[in-house]
Amino acid sequence: MTDPAEPLSPYEWDVLADRTFLPAKARAAAHIEWLLDALRTDILTELHTCGEAAALLTHPGKISRGENYRQFAFRVLDAPARMAGQDLVMFRTVVVFGHPVGFHLILAGAWLQYLAPRLADQPGALLADWVRCEQPTPWIWEPDPEHQVPVGAQILPDDWRGRDFLKWSVYLPLNRYREIPAKGVQYWQVWQRLLFGIKVLE
Repeated sequence: MTDPAEPLSPYEWDVLADRTFLPAKARAAAHIEWLLDALRTDILTELHTCGEAAALLTHPGKISRGENYRQFAFRVLDAPARMAGQDLVMFRTVVVFGHPVGFHLILAGAWLQYLAPRLADQPGALLADWVRCEQPTPWIWEPDPEHQVPVGAQILPDDWRGRDFLKWSVYLPLNRYREIPAKGVQYWQVWQRLLFGIKVLE
């Protein structure tokens, strides 16, 4: 936080005085929301190719808006997702301004116990670009190489034994933001295949 007794820096003054920045930010945010909405539609279409997934993951998806994730504006899509207390299954797409686009699969509580065993001995090659998060909380959205490890050749039972949650993440460079719908549905297809046994990718 800037000391209020100190004058603004020249750059801070430019931000304060600039009448074009905030309207441009609003337009950029609206464009990101449009892409997230397109991704939501595509994921819901994929869900209906799998009876179990469609029956379990009934939430239509939600886009959330915020301005202060570590002082950065953000937009979030949760689709598919189902939450009740500590029980959570969620595919979350996060756009934090100035950061890579993150795609995250989180399992916790009863959903972790129900779905994680299905991942045992699955080919990790399907998640070649993904990392498993070793952070103390699942609510961190930017890359964190110190606490994220590559999935590896296989997903093993030891990956979830004794854990409160599991989280896997993959990131798309921000300058490829237009690929959010295509990449997001591709990533969900992989998880749908792994968790529900539906072969949607060759």
